[in-house]
Amino acid sequence: GRGRAITKRDCEAATDFLEVALRQGIPEPSVISASPLGAVALTWRLGKNLVYAEVCQKHQGKVYYQWGGPTVGDKEGLAVREDFLLRMSSLADQSSS
Repeated sequence: GRGRAITKRDCEAATDFLEVALRQGIPEPSVISASPLGAVALTWRLGKNLVYAEVCQKHQGKVYYQWGGPTVGDKEGLAVREDFLLRMSSLADQSSS
């Protein structure tokens, strides 16, 4: 089957998200791709942890995420963008030290 289309507004939401993330010291994602659910998918490997996030306009300031690894455990859910970025920033700091 085919996935949902990613709109210009989805791309703009992802670009805004990434700009804020980079300003907060979060490294660039190792993979940026299209999600079959109609979102921009971002993947980071931070130390031994893998973080996956989907950003799109329809989530309205929230991020769907999946965490996996020894530091973060296995979790998934929908988080407020700012809360997600704070956790990512903390994880990035731990991974770089």
